Amino acid sequence: MLSHFSFIINEQKQMLGENTNPTPQEYLLGRMGVCMVVGYSVGASVMDLTLDKLELYLEAGLDLREFLEVDSEAPNGFKDVKYTIQVKGNGTKEQHEKNTSNCN
Repeated sequence: MLSHFSFIINEQKQMLGENTNPTPQEYLLGRMGVCMVVGYSVGASVMDLTLDKLELYLEAGLDLREFLEVDSEAPNGFKDVKYTIQVKGNGTKEQHEKNTSNCN
């Protein structure tokens, strides 16, 4: 299957960008969030739960020292990825907590 998608990227002003579009790292984190939402939605469907609202908030640290060749020993990539899920629908708190395991 051949898909044709375009991504318009930019960088923050500190990285000599204009901060007009998401960075490649923000797209990557967004893609991770979308996968988590799909996993949660499918799990809810299997459990016969109805979702009226599903929101996912992601936060991650990104150390650019290795990328910028400031410190070759610095870790590369995201670290300390944290997420919060806010859900509204039928089902118990326990069912929704169990379903959250589909996002890990």
